[in-house]
Amino acid sequence: LISKPFVSKEDQLQYEELSSSLMQRIFPFINFTDKLLEKKLNIVLDRALQLVPFETLQFEREGQKTYLINHSEIAYNYSLSLQEELNTFQTDTKNDVVEFTLEEFQNEYLPTLSKAESTKSRLNFDHTTYTKEKATKETFLNEYDKSSVVFISTHGGVDQDQPWLGFYDEKLTLDELYFTPTHKDMVVLSACKTSVGEY
Repeated sequence: LISKPFVSKEDQLQYEELSSSLMQRIFPFINFTDKLLEKKLNIVLDRALQLVPFETLQFEREGQKTYLINHSEIAYNYSLSLQEELNTFQTDTKNDVVEFTLEEFQNEYLPTLSKAESTKSRLNFDHTTYTKEKATKETFLNEYDKSSVVFISTHGGVDQDQPWLGFYDEKLTLDELYFTPTHKDMVVLSACKTSVGEY
């Protein structure tokens, strides 16, 4: 119902009814507004609940319909334990911004990328760029550890449910990134199939 504009009053009324019903089913507490409102809500979702935009849930307050986002700050987390772990990470930056632009690959283990694709992520501010034989997996892991902003333009894919990014000499898999001790302010991927796979 919220994926397209309401075209009639009936659409709006149907949305309000379902939204209020869903709000009551998710938060079936007595005086739930006292527990939820004017607070920061950290919501950990699973399965179908990941599709629910909690900001748009409606309820009645002082005789008027209102949205949850009007009264609470809402944040989403994969898990509270993961968020606690992320909060302990420190970003120790030596280079603020680093870019890895891959056009060709050692021994042609991956096909050459076109020049147009490889220059998409050119940045208009100072940064360190690695290309060709300098853009190895080991160099990436070293620079990733020291940089707060990372741009990557390369091949991407999934092998047996394991996502990977291609570097000059070999592929980097997602599980290898899990063991890096820092988190980034921003990572930009310019690669095919980065949204493929379960993770």
